[in-house]
Amino acid sequence: MLSNVLEYEPHLALFTPKREPLYFYKKIIAIAQSSLNPNGCLYLEINPKFKEDLLTYIKRRTFKDIEVRNDIFGKNRMLKAVKS
Repeated sequence: MLSNVLEYEPHLALFTPKREPLYFYKKIIAIAQSSLNPNGCLYLEINPKFKEDLLTYIKRRTFKDIEVRNDIFGKNRMLKAVKS
């Protein structure tokens, strides 16, 4: 990880408990499942390395129309999902 990231971002924002990379995504998705209205949208900034695992996880939940979009550098960086 780049030193400018380590120096300015909180440790909690960079590292997940128990070495589970989807830990915070799973928490956010669970909150969205119980809080969003039907057809409400969930937007996540994602790590491209975990795109496939995240897609597998969210497809098993109450979401539809799941899209992954690229950032300006062409990396898979954004996920949009609509609550069923």
